[in-house]
This record gives sequence, C-alpha cells and structure tokens, in this order.
Amino acid sequence: LSATSVIVPPANPTTTIRYTVPSKGRVTVQIYDARGARVATLVNAEKDAGAYTQAWNGREGSNRAVSSGVYFARVSHESGTRTYKMVLLK
Repeated sequence: LSATSVIVPPANPTTTIRYTVPSKGRVTVQIYDARGARVATLVNAEKDAGAYTQAWNGREGSNRAVSSGVYFARVSHESGTRTYKMVLLK
C-alpha cells in the first residue's frame, strides 16, 4: 500500500488523496482531526489493484464544514495502513 496526500492551495480547501492498492481488497480512506476523532469516511469499498484518487472537500460526515487546522488521512488495506498529515487552510 502506498499513498501520498497532495494539498491544494488555501484558496480552494479541497485535498486530493492519491493511493495505490497492491492487490484486490477492501480499502478505507478516513479523515481524523488532531484529537484523533474521525471526521469523515471517504472510501469504504472493495477495490481492484491500481492507483486511485479521492477528494476531500473539508467537510465532515454530516456535510458540515470543518475549521482550518491539522487533519490526518488514513488509508487502510489488508496489506497495511498509512497515515498522512494534512493542513487545511481556508
């Protein structure tokens, strides 16, 4: 499992999370705040091996905008879990 997080300029608070799945299996992409609370689940699906992207629009699961700050994207697959730090600026 490999992943990178790309932060888009602050004028547009959208983050694109890029990840590669080495084999077919369930993938989850979740966003957590600095306290460790889950903010949103972006992906929870069976994926074939390959490269994927997933956008996060700076909103939590209830579609309410989150504040500027530090967030973490956690990409999980049976081959492992990777966590990446992101800074959301509005």
